[in-house]
Amino acid sequence: AAGVGVDVERPDAPNADLAGVVRHPEEPADTDPLRLWVRKEALLKAVGAGLSVDPRTVLLRGREVLGLPPPYGGADVVLEDLDLDAAVLASVAVLGAERPAVSLVPVARAAPAG
Repeated sequence: AAGVGVDVERPDAPNADLAGVVRHPEEPADTDPLRLWVRKEALLKAVGAGLSVDPRTVLLRGREVLGLPPPYGGADVVLEDLDLDAAVLASVAVLGAERPAVSLVPVARAAPAG
């Protein structure tokens, strides 16, 4: 079974120094730190590490995974950004070399009780 990780964040969520928490020293300073966060958190979930691994030890170039710390370093992982809406940033990571087909299915929201 393939490992799958997903992360969804609101761009307006407080993130005082997110760049200092997420950016690898070799990643460009102009990379959006929240975009890095959702990609890295999805990736770390897919390999089964979650946030037990420091996101600064993961090296990305866009959606390409250039480096993962041991013991995850040899994992083939495909990252995709999810185009949901402007209210959230989201990424999905899937173990394996093949690009996954990602389909979004709208779900009706329940009316508030009351």
